[in-house]
Amino acid sequence: MIANALSDHSIVCGYGAVGEAAVDELLRQGIAERAIVVVDCDEARVARAIERAVTVLAGNATANATLDAACIRRARA
Repeated sequence: MIANALSDHSIVCGYGAVGEAAVDELLRQGIAERAIVVVDCDEARVARAIERAVTVLAGNATANATLDAACIRRARA
């Protein structure tokens, strides 16, 4: 589970081609890795996101409980 202190972060739902491009763009814009949370339920995509040093939450991004765990109410985007 992600720390409850997380706030002002960007959540990327899914780490397929589009999610990976979104993370690339966030990093290009100067957003710190620790301020990006990737949510995905596929083990291979989770592993790829972990390699990028972003925060990763393994779970279904369509489930409210998963988004709550990603601190969506305190997220920037």
